[in-house]
Amino acid sequence: ESGRALLRLEQHSLSSIVTEAANGLAPQMEEEHVRVRHDVSPSVAVLADRPQLVRAFTNLLDNARRFSPPAGIITVGAQPSQEPDRIEVFVSDEGPGIPPSEVERVFERFYRADAARAGQGKGLGLAITKHIVTGHGGSIWVDQSERHRGTTIRLTLPSAD
Repeated sequence: ESGRALLRLEQHSLSSIVTEAANGLAPQMEEEHVRVRHDVSPSVAVLADRPQLVRAFTNLLDNARRFSPPAGIITVGAQPSQEPDRIEVFVSDEGPGIPPSEVERVFERFYRADAARAGQGKGLGLAITKHIVTGHGGSIWVDQSERHRGTTIRLTLPSAD
């Protein structure tokens, strides 16, 4: 938040970043029978501080895991953004979704939309993720499409192409 964190932006495969984050959560995912499916092509490259972006995706995947039903599937995908020189990424779960009245607050520090179901979290994961993404020059939001179930978080990152 101080604006003093230095990011070392280098070209990285987005697929390898998502895979590293998912592998770090493998024990928790296996315990809860939740799977991560990602359709991110290995050729999609982003300009990123790898450790920071792995942390952001770990937060997103862990949050999706905590709200997923047993045997749920978390889906990660990427596509060119409507913004020039950006990649749009999504992380989608099959959980109960976020009530529309809560959507604007989910990226606030210490905010937990449903403390009873959020487990041991402190309400910092999405706030930290937002700072990492905006530090990369991207944006992050909750997709409020017509889906009736689950949550989709979308974000943009600088393309390395």
